[in-house]
Amino acid sequence: MAVFPLTQWVRLLQDLSHQGDSILTDVSLRALTGLEAEALRKAVWRLTQKGLLVRLGPCLYGNSQRMPTLEALACLLGRPAYISRESALSEVGILSQMPLTLTCVTTGKTREVGTPLGNIAFSHLQIPLFWGYANRQGILWAEPEKALLDWVYLTRKAGGALPPLDELEWEALDSRKLKEYGARFPKSIQAEIARWLPQPTTLEDP
Repeated sequence: MAVFPLTQWVRLLQDLSHQGDSILTDVSLRALTGLEAEALRKAVWRLTQKGLLVRLGPCLYGNSQRMPTLEALACLLGRPAYISRESALSEVGILSQMPLTLTCVTTGKTREVGTPLGNIAFSHLQIPLFWGYANRQGILWAEPEKALLDWVYLTRKAGGALPPLDELEWEALDSRKLKEYGARFPKSIQAEIARWLPQPTTLEDP
């Protein structure tokens, strides 16, 4: 039977942190230690009690030597998922208010998840609309224009009141991209966005 003392665990977690590994699973820990399932379960319980591991979800742990961000955890828990709506707009300063819950879209189910790192709201988005995001250091972020369209579309779809669009920094958005991306959404969403787009100025004849 494999034995993995505490000193080895500490060394392993430190090595993993240097490699950038912040989220660990039962499968990865078994592969790294050679422990059987029951032995690993007991070891993980002891490590969480000592604060060396933080339980993030079923069979999912944070490495206390290098804790993951809430955004990284969200992209893993909702996979496939990307950060969108209020959180993505706030990240780039287009929305001044920082949401208390991290807002994401996923092709999976709509749900809210509470974690030790914070709360995450996942909104279901159909596969044909699951685009318009970029990978930034392993985390998927919606482009600002797509985040806005997701926000309006999903709010309307849920039957809620429109988002506070008057609070956005519209000048920071790419009007051309908004129109291009908006063409792939229902016409009602396109019309709502068009109402708020800054109008080009025209010179009057003297």
